[in-house]
Amino acid sequence: MEATLQSPIGQTMLEKSLVAIGHAPNNQLVVIDPNTSPYHAVLRSTEQGYTITDLGSAHGTFVNGRRLAPNTHHVLHTGDQIGIGETMFTYEVHDGKAMVVEQHINRKDTPVEAPYATEQNNYTAATVPPYTPPLTQSDESVTPAKQAPPSWQEYAPAFPPPYIAPGPPEAIPAYEAPPAKMGPGRWLSILLFVVAAVVALGGIGISAFLYLHPPLQPAITVTSDYKVGSTPAGAIGTVFHVSGQQFSNSSNVTFLLDGTPISNQRVVQSGANGNIKTDLAVTEAWTAGKQTLTVRDAQNNVTKAGVNVVIVPQGQANTPGPNGAPPDDMSYVMKVTIQRQDAQTGEQLKPWVQSILVTGRPDPAGGSVCQESDNGQPMTVSGDLGNGITYTETVVFQCSGTYKAGKLSYTETTTSDKMTVYEGGSTIATCESKSPYAWEQLEGTFSDRNTISGTYSSDSSTLVCSNGKQLTSIAETGTWTGTVASSTTTSSISYVTLDRIMLKWAKPEG
Repeated sequence: MEATLQSPIGQTMLEKSLVAIGHAPNNQLVVIDPNTSPYHAVLRSTEQGYTITDLGSAHGTFVNGRRLAPNTHHVLHTGDQIGIGETMFTYEVHDGKAMVVEQHINRKDTPVEAPYATEQNNYTAATVPPYTPPLTQSDESVTPAKQAPPSWQEYAPAFPPPYIAPGPPEAIPAYEAPPAKMGPGRWLSILLFVVAAVVALGGIGISAFLYLHPPLQPAITVTSDYKVGSTPAGAIGTVFHVSGQQFSNSSNVTFLLDGTPISNQRVVQSGANGNIKTDLAVTEAWTAGKQTLTVRDAQNNVTKAGVNVVIVPQGQANTPGPNGAPPDDMSYVMKVTIQRQDAQTGEQLKPWVQSILVTGRPDPAGGSVCQESDNGQPMTVSGDLGNGITYTETVVFQCSGTYKAGKLSYTETTTSDKMTVYEGGSTIATCESKSPYAWEQLEGTFSDRNTISGTYSSDSSTLVCSNGKQLTSIAETGTWTGTVASSTTTSSISYVTLDRIMLKWAKPEG
């Protein structure tokens, strides 16, 4: 069959039964581009028409977008699109004549099927099914099922003398340009080929380096003994437990909050395997609020995904208060001892022992502070004023108090105070306070998780009596200490008797 090969540099009549294609100069059809092998494919004239055979090229031979199996004959039909490297040919037959028209294309825009496994391209055969050519009568007649693959020597007549049998691509001798002067188009093609080859070799080198030395992708996990919702939380004096991997081996690492290095952090170094494991202490340098924790090693490898953490004031999120004080939301009973003295004379008075209830509340409210007697209900006690004079006193107490961040404040207020005075068993007067007054006030700070201490004070009070006299109590000052006795409330708290009051009869002024 007479065939015509159409290309940008002219028209060539194909008078031989074999047409070799590749970028080696002794092919009948020389295609210069970086994706073409030295001996890429061959066209062969048969009784059924031309066939095309891929000679185990690195980038493959495509017909109508389908990659051919190496060393397998494929019958061409008019209009078939043949892809070799980045060049597309159209096979046409007119009036019994066959021609191939060359068209340059960008093969990146052409979808191709996965390559076949060969010794040349090193693809894994298990990942792509073997190519099965269409079962047409013409194909079966050309390539029987068990026909041995063609060899390079079979196509020896296709190459002009002197013929050099090609070996593997790296064994092919370098091409030396003939002394004949080439046109500018040919020089440009060769220059483009050289540039493409250099770029390709550079890309192969970079790919090989990255394969042998893949970039590190550090990652960390962070846990804490405290949480806000599901987010790890911490306060000054607590730690975050940090572990990580894929850092540079034996490298100092830097911890960052929202991308800024944390100041005053101790030096942490990754192990010989690139892993880290440490407890990261929260200090005054940490800003309260939600932040993102990342880690960077000395080679500037940074964790791509940070971990969210929440920094809270001491005592919140069930963290210890300052000096390890109880958390703000903790409920407990505290045993208190008060050392009292007369505010005016400094005379030491009998010590007091009582129980204080601290009831934790959700953040950020802190705890409330009261005594069991601070319930707004009347309480009556009896006492002796001396000289045969006795009394009964009925008092109503209310409380106000807070506990937060290791500090306690408590005020017990007498909202009603009434007294009946007796002499020889007979009532001689009834007395009543005209206004509320502070029965006691406590201010204190924890020095550790169980111990608190502070100051005590009590207001002076005056009760006006029905016989024209007054009963006056003295003002008191002092100190107190407390110890956390229980984490639960108790109903066995005894009311403190009113013997703290030094009552004195007095006439109204004026």
